[in-house]
Amino acid sequence: MIRQHVRIVVLTTTALLLAFLTFPPPGNPATEQKMLEDVTKLLLGEIGKLSTRIAFLEQQNKTMSRALAKLQEDIDSGKFVLPDQVQDHMAKMYTLPKVVSLCDTRVPLDKWDVWQRLDSEFFSFLVDQRQIILWLKRTGQFFPYIEEELEKADLPDDLKYVTIIESGLRAGVTSNAGAAGYWQFIESTGNNYGLTQNAWLDNRRDLYASTQAALKYLGKLYKMFNDWPLALAAYNCGEGRVMNAMKSQGVNNYYQLELPRETERYVFRVIAAKIILSDPKRYGFYIDKENLFPPYQFETVTVTLKQETNLRDIARKYGSYFREIRLLNPEIQGETLPAGTHTIKVPKGWQKLVKSLPKEEPAEVVAEVEQREDGMVYTVRKGDSIGKIANQFDVPVGKIKMLNGKTSSLSEIHPGDQLLIEK
Repeated sequence: MIRQHVRIVVLTTTALLLAFLTFPPPGNPATEQKMLEDVTKLLLGEIGKLSTRIAFLEQQNKTMSRALAKLQEDIDSGKFVLPDQVQDHMAKMYTLPKVVSLCDTRVPLDKWDVWQRLDSEFFSFLVDQRQIILWLKRTGQFFPYIEEELEKADLPDDLKYVTIIESGLRAGVTSNAGAAGYWQFIESTGNNYGLTQNAWLDNRRDLYASTQAALKYLGKLYKMFNDWPLALAAYNCGEGRVMNAMKSQGVNNYYQLELPRETERYVFRVIAAKIILSDPKRYGFYIDKENLFPPYQFETVTVTLKQETNLRDIARKYGSYFREIRLLNPEIQGETLPAGTHTIKVPKGWQKLVKSLPKEEPAEVVAEVEQREDGMVYTVRKGDSIGKIANQFDVPVGKIKMLNGKTSSLSEIHPGDQLLIEK
């Protein structure tokens, strides 16, 4: 409303100014100049007043948000209960749409228990406004890729909301059952769908690898049940449990099945997330596109390491820093990568970033190792010690000797020194 008022005042005053310039009133130049100055002052004055008003209202909004957050904490802890009148008002304000669908299939809201179960999940989300705002912001970062891959796989776009319920679009989430990542794969299912899991890498936390695995798994479940609610239930608790429930209860409809409590809520939570996030303004969430978290901008590179290497050194080579490399590669579990060939994500345009690094700061990933007939020539790096080098190449300290006429004493070594590592 305030922004609309600003536009009206600006347009009105601007129109007056243009009219004055186009059809100047008769009179001397001094009078015309005075009128022009008056109109300009009027325009600037109105804009200044409205800008001050906007700043005040934004501050009031922050204060109100903090108060609501405190109120929500008190409600959650049982310290405060909303009056019945307020609850009734909120219930009337936040009502389910008359028609709801999931994966292009209508949800049977005419069944009283279906409507009740969905409405409960729907309302429980709405009262947690902070959570919904964060969901909305993260969708800008991760949904574009997921949507693109769903379209390529010819799978329903609604499946993207599974990531909201599974992880809230957070790579680092791990459940009590050991499920991890955006799509919450347990270890065995991750292995079945080709997700590498070892001491230094967990591809369940990689959005790109885990999304490919999840779409394959969801496609398999749909072929098995030929019904998306049942397929999603199986995604949550396992296909065997859903099949056994269908057989024992003589029912092949998710909305009629008795399943574990979490699974009975699961599909309804996916539907409720879709309802809110697909039309957030209807429920009071006004977030402009420019305020959504942007997708990561990165390039994929292949790096070959001859020894275990700290991410700090890898980051430096690509014009980045430790924290950024960890953010771009949440699947990397530790602070180092082992010797071998790895595919990692680095900042987009890293070549320009490298050129901006201080020249005195080296950007090497690994120390230089030259192969010779009598062994290897190793160039000492900062932080090296004889013992560390001996352990790295699995040779006794006594067999390491200095080259190029340097002292045979190994009590001191310096970056740039060369050591012969005998075979």
